[in-house]
Amino acid sequence: QRTALDRAIAELIASEMASAERPESHMNLALLYAQMGRPNDAESELQTALRLDPKFIPAMVNLADLYRDQGHDDKAQKWLEKATAVEPNAAEPIYALGLLNVRLKQYPEALTFLAKAASLQPNNNQYSYVYAVALNDGGHSDGAIAVLQQAHQRRPADRQVLEALIAFERDRGNLPAAITHAQQ
Repeated sequence: QRTALDRAIAELIASEMASAERPESHMNLALLYAQMGRPNDAESELQTALRLDPKFIPAMVNLADLYRDQGHDDKAQKWLEKATAVEPNAAEPIYALGLLNVRLKQYPEALTFLAKAASLQPNNNQYSYVYAVALNDGGHSDGAIAVLQQAHQRRPADRQVLEALIAFERDRGNLPAAITHAQQ
């Protein structure tokens, strides 16, 4: 099995290198290397992607994520800020900046970024969910529930949103609403 896996990985690398002039190929290789526990190779591939296209937002976000995994929040923040400077309305780096600010316990800034990401991509229920949790944790349960209700209207079967609605409604003493969401 190991031989078959090694052969498959080699084929994947060769297929990505067939279009090595494209930054997407290097980003795909970086993701592979990161999964394989080879962060230096992942970083090198992301840097190559950015040399090929200095405005390639997905590579910037993935490089920031790689640095975050290594405990280098300062480097991660630099790349996320660069991504938002290149594309001010790109939700992914804005969302990542929100999460970074949560980790750094900079909650007002985190809420600002999470709100913006959720508004830029209203159909992304994960962004809405995380924003709602941050609102609720900050004592804004009414706002959190409003965000979750909008997300629930967009995707009624989203289990994570429903579970949050149940918990938040229960916590504020609105048991009929919590039961309704639990039945859903």
